[in-house]
Amino acid sequence: MDNQVKPSQKYTETTIRYKVKQNVSVCFQEKKALKTNFVFSIYQHKRKEKSLIWVVDKTYGSSYPTGNTYLDVIHDLEYYSYPIAVEVDFYGSLLNMVNHEGWFNQLKKSTEKFVTVSDNAADLRKQYLEIAENENKFFKNKTKEPFWNLLFFSPLGYKEGIESEDTIQWHIKTIGQVICKGKVKYNITDKGLKITFIAENFVSEEILKVITEKYQRTSSNYKIQLLITMEYHSQKYHYIKKTAGFNLYDNDFLLFEEKITIDQE
Repeated sequence: MDNQVKPSQKYTETTIRYKVKQNVSVCFQEKKALKTNFVFSIYQHKRKEKSLIWVVDKTYGSSYPTGNTYLDVIHDLEYYSYPIAVEVDFYGSLLNMVNHEGWFNQLKKSTEKFVTVSDNAADLRKQYLEIAENENKFFKNKTKEPFWNLLFFSPLGYKEGIESEDTIQWHIKTIGQVICKGKVKYNITDKGLKITFIAENFVSEEILKVITEKYQRTSSNYKIQLLITMEYHSQKYHYIKKTAGFNLYDNDFLLFEEKITIDQE
């Protein structure tokens, strides 16, 4: 159809900053909650014939250090893993990493000090580097993060607000990946476009088995809901805000909730 639309994205060499807020609540057994705030920046390093090279950097907020040695070491390893250069298509969909070998060598060098901090820190560094050394494994782990997942999500829609379909994989912490198949709707705004993605699905047999075995739950009526909203600015040629809310229910009981907001400063 000639009214299909998928807005192209572009940045300049000027760095654009975004604030990110993430809230996770887990209620499989006892209730646990985690809040994370950070800032990331993005700029366009190069334009190729059929793709773009973006550089993504990340800075954590004031919530670190946490006082938890394990979390603080993981945070520091993540910190030294940035900046990351990625190749995307003209719509902002992730294609691959750029110069993985050079990035990995720099990561090893930057984290050498962890070897002398403690045995736990050295072990965590070793595990992190084992994953990071394999580009496919590293990127698979990255796309489990809601921040990366949402940042590169760019669904196809229609100008007149006609619904279309798309899918996105979402990672439930400690459980695994779920496929969210939903409806996409584009609406024209005074600044550009507002894109909405809504998915309501039942979990797969594989995920059902994991929940049953790990948490000794006997229900077979687990439902997932995902709502994503995205605001595209036509004059800036990129998204200025994205939000996502993911819920996992056992009938009407909320087992897992994740919210994330990416908002341009």
